[in-house]
Formats: sequence, structure tokens, C-alpha cells
Amino acid sequence: MSWQNDITGDEGKMMRFLSLALSVMLGLAASPAAASEFKIGGLTVETPWSRATPGKARSGVVYLTISNQGTAPDRLVSISTSVAKRAEIHRSQMKGSMMTMESIGALTLRPASSVLLRPGGLHVMLMGLQAPLKRGGSFDMTLKFEKSGSLTVKVAIEKIGASAPMRPH
Repeated sequence: MSWQNDITGDEGKMMRFLSLALSVMLGLAASPAAASEFKIGGLTVETPWSRATPGKARSGVVYLTISNQGTAPDRLVSISTSVAKRAEIHRSQMKGSMMTMESIGALTLRPASSVLLRPGGLHVMLMGLQAPLKRGGSFDMTLKFEKSGSLTVKVAIEKIGASAPMRPH
């Protein structure tokens, strides 16, 4: 006789509910990483996402994490996408009481480390948008690394003003 047969009534219902809830949570926890990881050589790009843009906006942003599990440094030297005329790595920072942004050129990726591109810090700046970025959509973006080569990632578009991705990609 198994333990399940010994539990009846409300206790049995609660155990079945908890078992189902745990299965669902484990499934949700596993799916976003698998769906939004892109690899080339020792580099992994995780969870690329962007914010939707209002009608006539000419610029947008992309956030992501790049991890270098390799033993040698690499550099992100260029970015391209069909949704914008230009894409560059920018850094946002406070200077006095004003938030400023500047292009940093190439991004160095040290071995055994990660670089987080996030709101208020490093980010990909999309300039000359060809059309508005619409929530729920996605677009391809190609990252060119000095040593590892080119990697195309799929960027999910979140709501205007999002501070982090809200759904599995």
C-alpha cells in the first residue's frame, strides 16, 4: 500500500494540489532560461529584451546579460539589427543631478565573468528605428564578438516602461 492510499478526504486533495503546484512551478522556472539563452564559443547571451516604443519614437533600448565561461577575454565589437539604422553599447550614469548617456564602443568580456545590460546602466541603444517596437513582438539582433564571431539573438519586446522581462521568452 502506498502513502497516497493512506491519505483520504481533504488531506488527499491538499497533497494532490501541492504536488500539481510544485510541478507547475518547476516547469515555469525551467522554461525561461531554456527559451532565452544563446551560445557561441564560451559566451552565453541570456534574456535579451526591449521595451515597446510609442508611435514616432526614433530610438529604443535592448537589455541582456553576456557571460564569458571561457578562459580568455573577448570583446563585443558591433551590433546590428534590421529594426534600427544603428545599434551601439551605451552607458547611463548620473553626473551631478543629471542622468547622461554615452557610447562606450567595444565591451570587454573578462573570462569567468558576466556583464549585465540593464535599465539605468549599460544597454544597447537602437537609433533610427524603422518602425515602432510593439509589445509581444520580437526581433533579431546580431552581436559580433572579436574572437567568438557573430551570434544572432531573438529580442522579446515588453511593455513601455518595463523594468524587467515579465514573461518567459
